[in-house]
Amino acid sequence: MRTIKKYKCRWDTIAGYTVALFLCSCSPASQWSPEIATALDMAGKNRRELAQTLKHYSRDAGDSLKLRAAEFLIANMPGKYSEYRDAAWNDIATVCMRWTSSSDKQHVLEAYNLGAPIRRYDIHHITSEYLIDNIELAFREWQNKPWCKNVAFSTFLEEILPYRIGTEPLENWRAKALASFADVNRAFINTPNTTALEACGRVNALLPKFHIDPDFPDMCYTQLMTTPRGTCTHLAALAAFTMRAMGIPVTLDYTPQWLNQNRGHTWNSVCDSAGRHIAFMGTEASPGQHHQGNTLTKAKAYRKTFAIQRRSPTTTDSTPPELRRTDFIDISHEHPECIDIQVAVRVPPQNGNEQIWLAEMGAMRWNVVAAGQLADSVATFSKVGKNCLYLPVYYRNRQLEPANAPFQLTADGTVNFIHPTSDFWDGSYLPDTAWLLQLKPTPLKEVPAKGLWRFDSPTDLGKAIIGRPLELNGPDIHPIQGENAGDGAIRIGRGSFLKCWHGISANGGGERVNNFTIKTRVRIQGGMTQAIFQTNTANSDHPETIITDTQTFGLVCYSTIPLRAGVWHELLISSGPERYSFFIDGRLVNEINKPVDDRFSLSPDAVIFFGDDGSFDNEIDVTEVAIWDTQLF
Repeated sequence: MRTIKKYKCRWDTIAGYTVALFLCSCSPASQWSPEIATALDMAGKNRRELAQTLKHYSRDAGDSLKLRAAEFLIANMPGKYSEYRDAAWNDIATVCMRWTSSSDKQHVLEAYNLGAPIRRYDIHHITSEYLIDNIELAFREWQNKPWCKNVAFSTFLEEILPYRIGTEPLENWRAKALASFADVNRAFINTPNTTALEACGRVNALLPKFHIDPDFPDMCYTQLMTTPRGTCTHLAALAAFTMRAMGIPVTLDYTPQWLNQNRGHTWNSVCDSAGRHIAFMGTEASPGQHHQGNTLTKAKAYRKTFAIQRRSPTTTDSTPPELRRTDFIDISHEHPECIDIQVAVRVPPQNGNEQIWLAEMGAMRWNVVAAGQLADSVATFSKVGKNCLYLPVYYRNRQLEPANAPFQLTADGTVNFIHPTSDFWDGSYLPDTAWLLQLKPTPLKEVPAKGLWRFDSPTDLGKAIIGRPLELNGPDIHPIQGENAGDGAIRIGRGSFLKCWHGISANGGGERVNNFTIKTRVRIQGGMTQAIFQTNTANSDHPETIITDTQTFGLVCYSTIPLRAGVWHELLISSGPERYSFFIDGRLVNEINKPVDDRFSLSPDAVIFFGDDGSFDNEIDVTEVAIWDTQLF
């Protein structure tokens, strides 16, 4: 037996271990818990490997905890799998590095002979040797580290023992990490006062720094170490692999959606000697340091688990896709900015058991972030974040239906309902993004602009409130009355345009400006098509975005929402590493996929506003132009 028992097992730490799956540790197969029996049945031809693992730890009463660990892994194995391509990692990584920018993706796959993705379910392929090695190494570090005398068995099961993080290919990552970090690991063993937080911080500082790239799949430990590219989830995964190998109890935590964005974020937590989880960001920020996971506004926080959370409801018909996973628990109570709230429900449930949900508005889209409890026309939602815009909803026929008007949860915990006042929403259906500026705590006021122009000086029309003055080009640009009394504006005629020296450096992983937001307020005449902006700074090409009073918004995207001639409209264009979004008066009218350094990316020196070398050059009135160096929506 390879276990090194430096610290005796503390049975008092097992009292918190409440998983009810493992009641028959040394019983014959017919008496395994239902979950284990189900897993053995699902294994088919691989049943022998799982049974061999259980048998291995059933021989010696001294291995009772290892048997419970084996039971935990097997009972929660269904549904877990590896997904990968049968090709050299160098080829896979090379393809991923240019995937978004690849114009002919099928040709790329064929050139590198990658083939179709392969999915291998653990329960059908994992071996007893792999499971036993994983258990032995995990126990050795748990029983050999000074801080682990305070790590409960229940914590060990979730935060040290699991053999995988996501859908990465399986490998003997524990042995590899222990070999690579042998000097650090040896120092931990020889320093009896080292805490888990101290160990976490020391290891985190040694991990490679990542280049953010959304095109990489889930990677195993060696792939992450050799190719440090990916998203926040990859950063967190590498930290978890490395630290769990050394007996440091680490989790992957996440929020499903950031405020003002249609994406979430993943970070880590380490369990300290008191059982508290202290957040950190793998490879970037150690425990106690500031990072996005513990500073930015979030609606909810969840923790990824290895254990299958057998919650109800979980069916497609009753649960929104965002919360259909079975591998997470709610940890919003660990974040002090999250509070319990109660809101009135105007629309009654269709039956007494109908579930109420809470949706949050991200970048112009409602996403379900939490389940609630409904009683007597009042919905209770546990631990939700302040400074967010929410909507209570039902999930019916795979669609969200509002149970009341949207509301803002303010910084002081007040629920402020926003009642229907807009032409775009009368309260009878799911409200869209028509109220952008009045509904949500808009980041346009929170994030400093790189440039802002309002044309309030008739003698200096290019004058900047923020940034450099606009360059006025052409013979026909003159001041007019703005939207309201006292507001300035300009009228730009045919053959004239504005050149903006924005001062934004190349970003988004390319040589051009890929992350930006442009906002402008304009008025057009009937029957005309007008350019909004052009990335060709010589004004010798067609524009990237156009508007008409019919139905077109965007040179390559079309909307059923026309602009009304003679009426002021607010246009917003938000560009990021994967997505280019178009809004009219706060309403999302279209989105396209955006590769890095494509035609929609700005030159790092300037951009043309309201200019075209052809038929999209017509008269337009403008009362405001603003630009940011980030994707705000």
